[in-house]
Amino acid sequence: MIRVVLDTNVVVAVVRSDRGASRVLLTAALEQRLTLLVSVPLMMEYEAVLTRAEHRTVAGLSVDDIGVLLDAIAAVAEPIRLH
Repeated sequence: MIRVVLDTNVVVAVVRSDRGASRVLLTAALEQRLTLLVSVPLMMEYEAVLTRAEHRTVAGLSVDDIGVLLDAIAAVAEPIRLH
């Protein structure tokens, strides 16, 4: 299975637009058609950036909505330890 790391700007693009390659990649990860690799610092960065008002306003999402997305990512992602 393909293993990928999604940069934060890719995840932001998913939240801000329902079209595009970023959405395809994250959907594939959530459907476990590819393996999403994440570290704790990367998940924290996703949260810090996605909960910014500028992104939430464009997407029409609440902080709780972002939390649901992050929980879904964490549920399917393969954790990576940084050394």
